[in-house]
Amino acid sequence: MFSEIYEYSQQSYLALWSVLMVIVGLISIISLFTGFDNGLDLDADVDVDVDVDLDGHVDAHGLFHSLYLFLNVGKTPFTLILFSFVISNWTICMAANTTINTGHNLLIGWGIFAGALFLSLPLVRILNIPLRKFFGALIEDEEKQTHSVGSICTTLTEVTEHNGQATFKDGPTVINLMVKCEEGKIISKGKKAIVLSKDEVQNRYVVSEVEEDIFN
Repeated sequence: MFSEIYEYSQQSYLALWSVLMVIVGLISIISLFTGFDNGLDLDADVDVDVDVDLDGHVDAHGLFHSLYLFLNVGKTPFTLILFSFVISNWTICMAANTTINTGHNLLIGWGIFAGALFLSLPLVRILNIPLRKFFGALIEDEEKQTHSVGSICTTLTEVTEHNGQATFKDGPTVINLMVKCEEGKIISKGKKAIVLSKDEVQNRYVVSEVEEDIFN
């Protein structure tokens, strides 16, 4: 089985996807050691570059812009879309060639290559539907978190360096936060405080008391 896959992967009509599959595999292994966050940082840079390039050079009704929208680039990390595209093409080409092109016919092989390009597009879109929802929720949560940082809140309980609760208004919405203050400090109940940052480890916002005089 493996020898057959290796034999087909060296054919000209499968060589591109085979090389890209190796690259995808190496990136995945590196991500396991460097951490998922680094991968997301890289992806964010790629997404910005893609957005700028498309906005600057592609007509709004152009083919690439339509493809960009169809694959949900920007809603799903670009690297995951790219990985899905490579894996889909390699799988379709490998399955089709081992089934109907056992004689390694170049014409059939390249025909399958072209067909796989079109078949993989809707497949990638379908495969990334759950990922789009997942990363959409992450982005929404990040936006809420970013909006919370810098807000002035009122403590609902005494706040220590370990725990506490606070609330603030975002328009008509009242948002309650699990908070803590800086080490060695205590904030009494009912005091005004500013949200400095979020401690991702403890899942609590770090707040610091502010003088009430500034609100008078």
